[in-house]
Amino acid sequence: MQNEDGFYFRTLPSLSGAAKSLIVILHGHGSHPDKYIPWALKTQETNPDADLILVRAPVALRATENQKIARSLPGIDDLYTWYKLDRRTHQQVNLILKHAFRRLTVFNKLNRLIDHQLQKRNLQDKDLAFIGFSMGGTMAVQTALRRKNECAAVVCHSGAVLPFTKARKKPDTLMIMGDQDELFFLPEKKNPRKGSRFLTAFQKAGLKVNLHHERSVRRLQKAGIEVTEKIFKDLDHRITEDSWREASSFVAQKLGLSEKNSLNFI
Repeated sequence: MQNEDGFYFRTLPSLSGAAKSLIVILHGHGSHPDKYIPWALKTQETNPDADLILVRAPVALRATENQKIARSLPGIDDLYTWYKLDRRTHQQVNLILKHAFRRLTVFNKLNRLIDHQLQKRNLQDKDLAFIGFSMGGTMAVQTALRRKNECAAVVCHSGAVLPFTKARKKPDTLMIMGDQDELFFLPEKKNPRKGSRFLTAFQKAGLKVNLHHERSVRRLQKAGIEVTEKIFKDLDHRITEDSWREASSFVAQKLGLSEKNSLNFI
């Protein structure tokens, strides 16, 4: 795993050997880039001219081996998240919401890494796309909206867009959600699973914040962002072959790789 600009990440070089674009994949809370390698390999199939980087979140959770096994990551060094949420999470939520991530440095740091990765490949933001899952989806959206130049595409898979989102740039965005997602789609009264630590924190902080998928879409639309929605029937808070294929195809379309690849066969 490489270490540059304060982040560890894995790189999957383009299948064609000549990178014409860069796809950044961001994992969810309590996970690791290695879990996303099989999905990244599938993304390469529809984006053969793209280099992929799978970025590891910066905050280690000091996970036990049982916790790693529960995440299907036995033997991994640790599980990671994008910003620290400890047992006093509710005390931090006010800060997170009030500043809408504006004062959290992780976005600027991540963009610095991405800038350098683009420069190494002589690429521009029009050649850049993001795919993020859950908290990684939130990260993908917020990071892309803060870039100096507009990237080609953002995919937020099973993630939420928080209030007060501001858009410096307005990239085409795909919001993927399952109609059985227990965190961001199902009504609370039908939700069989206890909320995540992050969602519970909002309640403890006495904040009435609606993180439902429909609200996330509206927030992006209100910011002037072109949003495409894809709701998968019977899908809960996870990735499937079909949902990831949708993400990869959207990115390929926006990067123009589908058209480039078809021209190769004419």
